[in-house]
Amino acid sequence: MLKTLERYQRYIFASQDAVAPTSDEMQNNYLEYMELKARVEVLQHSQRNLLGEDLAPLSTTELDQLESQVGKTLRQIRSRKTQVLLDEMCDLKRKEQMLQDANMTLKRK
Repeated sequence: MLKTLERYQRYIFASQDAVAPTSDEMQNNYLEYMELKARVEVLQHSQRNLLGEDLAPLSTTELDQLESQVGKTLRQIRSRKTQVLLDEMCDLKRKEQMLQDANMTLKRK
């Protein structure tokens, strides 16, 4: 119980001794916050476009870029899917060979 009280007192005194951030730090933090907020808004807008929402205000150039981006992403997904399926097929062939070997060993006995 005494140790708990000592830790509590250290915590209380440590928090009172903490230095308040300066106005420059506060301003820098605010600027960083505003930049991150703007970036989030841009990313959310881009995400809505990729989901097919809010496409009316886009120009033909932006629509072409969006189409090419979607096509590129689709090709990457298909490539990854093909690679996963090929890897699974190799694993299954390896297991099949192991089972055939085990079966031959059992037949010999």
